Amino acid sequence: MKTKIIMLSLTMLSFGNLYSQNVSDSLFVDFLNKTFSDYFAKMKTWHPLENDFYIRNGSSLPEGVNTDYENFKLHLLDKYQEYPLIKKGKMSELYTPSAEHISKDTIDIVISIHSVRFKKCFRIEKIEGKRKLITGNYFFGLQCGGDMGYIPEGRFIYDIETNEWKYITERELRDERLEEIKNMFKKKTD
Repeated sequence: MKTKIIMLSLTMLSFGNLYSQNVSDSLFVDFLNKTFSDYFAKMKTWHPLENDFYIRNGSSLPEGVNTDYENFKLHLLDKYQEYPLIKKGKMSELYTPSAEHISKDTIDIVISIHSVRFKKCFRIEKIEGKRKLITGNYFFGLQCGGDMGYIPEGRFIYDIETNEWKYITERELRDERLEEIKNMFKKKTD
């Protein structure tokens, strides 16, 4: 009986150590920097005249996130900095990064795109019981992620054999998903 308890305890401890990797702040910053580099380089090819990309809730990102890249610059904004830039027409898109902990060994970095614009208007509205003159409206629209299902902008998977995190790009994830869809249709036609 003692032998079984010892073996069970050792098994649980070794299993726990295999999957108990921690993500330090510096490692998380590295995850963000890799994802930002790939994602905004792609965005730069779609918008060749854009050199500046605006990150929403920038103050919530950890210190050390790179903002200066070879072909573009990231501006970390808080909500009070967004509105004047939108009103002046300096930006048309806001990017909101987030980390999704899918499991103990998988972390996804997701970047949401918000289309933004400002339109002048003049109207009187009742706000908190008082009439106020409204001189403009801010419009925010959340862009669709596509029709291939959930695909993050970057995925990090912990490899228990090498004890390292492996980075998978959005492109690799899209290609894998596309192959799954092709195989699914191929099975239906066979």
